[in-house]
Amino acid sequence: MRSRRSETCEVALGRIEWLHDGRAQTETPPPSRFPNIDAAPSYNTEDVDALCSILVDNERPVFDRYRAMYQLRNIGTPEAVNALAKGMRDRAAASSLSHARCHSSGFKSKSILLRHEIATVLGQLRAEEAVEFIYERTSDLSEHGMVRHECCEALAAIGTDRCYDILREFSEDKDEVVRDSCVAGLGMDHICLCLSK
Repeated sequence: MRSRRSETCEVALGRIEWLHDGRAQTETPPPSRFPNIDAAPSYNTEDVDALCSILVDNERPVFDRYRAMYQLRNIGTPEAVNALAKGMRDRAAASSLSHARCHSSGFKSKSILLRHEIATVLGQLRAEEAVEFIYERTSDLSEHGMVRHECCEALAAIGTDRCYDILREFSEDKDEVVRDSCVAGLGMDHICLCLSK
């Protein structure tokens, strides 16, 4: 398994290559409603099955998988959110996937970095339909702390009563970063309540 640092470099190099090999001039990523600059340009397709297949394929470069992830976020439909959640879910890794695999048996990316970023985009989407998927990852104590922390951040962004119940549940977690993320998320709830009065 590659390290998070090497995968981060792989994504950055993929973007540099994309900018300089001519693809940036021939591929036009669709506009995004999100104000941040993504680490990779999204694919310009609405085919959720095809994007899901790229996302969950551990043999694909992380750069390509990021592109699929960002486009699924941009699509933002419940089907796209489900495809994103599949990238975080379950322990069964696959080497060859059909489109149907995205919607049936579970899959979990081998990439900690990608699982972390999927949690980020689910938070950006404020995807209430993903709360139970996010809860699964937060509850899995064998999951990397960086992923669990970002799941807590996503729950705070989604902000439903269920999300705050989950944040309270993990506010005394053994992992300091997870615990602090929960406390910060619960603090955001308090601030939002005060501002709404």
